[in-house]
Amino acid sequence: IAEPIARLPLMISNSLATTILPVTSEMFASKNTNILKKYMFNALRYNLIIMVPICLFIMIFSKEVLLVMFFTKPFYSKGANVLTILTLGMFFYSIFAITSSMIQGAGKPKSSMYLLIGGFIQILLLSFIFIPYFGVNGGAISTTLTTATMTLISLIYLNKHISLKFNMIHYLKILFAGIIIAIFLLILPKNLIGFYIGLLFLFPIYLITLMIIKGFTADDLNILMKIENKLPFKLTIIKKMIIKGTEVNFNEYRK
Repeated sequence: IAEPIARLPLMISNSLATTILPVTSEMFASKNTNILKKYMFNALRYNLIIMVPICLFIMIFSKEVLLVMFFTKPFYSKGANVLTILTLGMFFYSIFAITSSMIQGAGKPKSSMYLLIGGFIQILLLSFIFIPYFGVNGGAISTTLTTATMTLISLIYLNKHISLKFNMIHYLKILFAGIIIAIFLLILPKNLIGFYIGLLFLFPIYLITLMIIKGFTADDLNILMKIENKLPFKLTIIKKMIIKGTEVNFNEYRK
């Protein structure tokens, strides 16, 4: 029960991974490294922006998530610890899904395959070690450690072959906003009231924090405006938050 819930946020990263593969392949073939690095930077950054609050919410309110989704079977909430651990593992795997697509697009599909084979061997060995001592939690721990290892190796591999050299301050700002969200969620009561309060204020507080610490970029506004053009309503408030949350002058958008 815990595994499919923990995998729900992966739909977002899988969408990004599917998009980044042909782009990486095209840019790599044309040796347009500047555009390639920009796409990679934004893919990883948008994955973090979306995954950080969602995964934190599921991890902190894992018991309440199970109670709400399976309200006719309250005993399923005993899987809360497994869900918390697996969600962290799926967070790492969401990054790996994108980096793996980048590696494949860069003409190294075998390397991506070797990483998956290595991950299979690692999770198998760790399961034999942890499951006898921790039971089903041991399986979740094995999964999380394996996805973390795969993610780290894939990032090192990408940096070695493509020399990413991303501006880490953008990622650190997202993680800082995540810390603020985590503090907010942790002080809420761990019951259904706290669950719904956290769900209601999760993204407003997250976006306000990113705005205050200037965690948005010019690309965010461009993408939001493209989305807005396809909607029957305006995203005025979010657009203003992004404008205020960047270090770029957007006077032309204020008009």
